[in-house]
Amino acid sequence: MSIQACNAKIAVVAATLLAEVDAHGYLNGCAHDNETNVKDDTPLTRHQVFSEYIVNHSYNNYVNGAENRVTRNIEWYKEGTENGWTTDLFTKWAASENPRALFPKIADGDCPSIWAGTEAASIDGVGVVNGEKVEGDKNNDNGSIGVCEYNDAGEYDPSNAALGVNTGCCGGWSDMKQFEQTLTEGGQKNTETGWYENGVPALDKNGNERKSVCWTMDFYMDFPTSSEAQHFGIPITNSTLPQSKQAALNVDNYTAAAQSQDSFKVYTAGDTVDLSWVSTQLHGGMVEYSIVCDGNESYENFKNNRLEFVECGKGENCGMYNVPSHTFGDFIRPNIISNGKGEKDGKSHWSFVPDTNFNKFSKVPSNAGFRTRSRIPASLNQTTENKYCTLAWFWWGRNSEGVFGACSDVIIAPAASGVRSN
Repeated sequence: MSIQACNAKIAVVAATLLAEVDAHGYLNGCAHDNETNVKDDTPLTRHQVFSEYIVNHSYNNYVNGAENRVTRNIEWYKEGTENGWTTDLFTKWAASENPRALFPKIADGDCPSIWAGTEAASIDGVGVVNGEKVEGDKNNDNGSIGVCEYNDAGEYDPSNAALGVNTGCCGGWSDMKQFEQTLTEGGQKNTETGWYENGVPALDKNGNERKSVCWTMDFYMDFPTSSEAQHFGIPITNSTLPQSKQAALNVDNYTAAAQSQDSFKVYTAGDTVDLSWVSTQLHGGMVEYSIVCDGNESYENFKNNRLEFVECGKGENCGMYNVPSHTFGDFIRPNIISNGKGEKDGKSHWSFVPDTNFNKFSKVPSNAGFRTRSRIPASLNQTTENKYCTLAWFWWGRNSEGVFGACSDVIIAPAASGVRSN
């Protein structure tokens, strides 16, 4: 069986999927989506494994629709609004978002000027798109060209276009603790899938429950109250086991055998890898990749272990592409990479995504593909043995104010081993 087990005849029974697809984006790790001979190191995601996507390739909320909503309009939650929130409940909910509740704050350093001097920035509504100077559409309510508003001093200053501070220009500002789920271990095997369910909380070396932000949540107006309409982005298997707990959260299922793969993707510490993803609704904003190897899948840990983006152009099959069906088509334009200002070690850790509302300027459609090159830090594995790690992808949306995410199980080989990325 191939490492890309997308066409495997395995029994994967997922929860009932929403009839209407909440389309956004997904990692391009499935062989069905990556049929070209282009070098691509993108792995399968847990979302693709623990839902029906790897069997029937039907888009679903777990693969390309799950999202965190890290910003809110306060008026939605005050007493007397249509969703029935009380002021007391709103106060409790807002406190759960600490230390930075509701919106990023420029004064707190949530918006470093990482786009200054790039095509992701405009000054007074005028910017450079595809190498040409472009003025924003003054008749558009946003008064923008789909990029971040900066002032003459090269600082993020959204007042220029009256947009307000935007998540898609300030990626990484929230710790997203409110979306973390408790990982489990042990339990019983589902006779249909072979996956472990009904496990107990998995503990770290200090005896604390392990958490993961990898399984995102679709936003509903009544969050965090209990409701049949509320949807968490965690597939729940149809199981004969009583009161089954999610197999997707059980770490004993994070093995290649359990996921019907010959092996996880193998990356070499210090090497570079080409990673790609596909947008099915282009919300704009910014994308990051991270790898952790200590079992701590909190966003705070991913945030501290972002991968550096390195130069990679059209001749190396990197950039933004049309995706007419499910595979990459014609090249559109080069990627936009952050300038490293205010970033760890002065390196670039973000890639910008144009906003579909302004595609007449960028020429990037809703269905677009993005392939970039990232460096695996040599420090990730300085031993002589392979390490089992988690690769995460987070897309901080600009016009959605949501954060779309996915995680994959990968192997990091020591640099001295000579093992190359698949």
